[in-house]
Amino acid sequence: MANGSCQAAWEFFGTGLEHRREYAGFAQVEPGTRVFVPGG
Repeated sequence: MANGSCQAAWEFFGTGLEHRREYAGFAQVEPGTRVFVPGG
């Protein structure tokens, strides 16, 4: 798999995750703290 297609896949996943997070009304930090992942 070429770097460009891998990067595009992560951008696609990240965009979808961002939309779902915003739809749920979570701030960016909240989903991580719920699964014990630090913000950094």
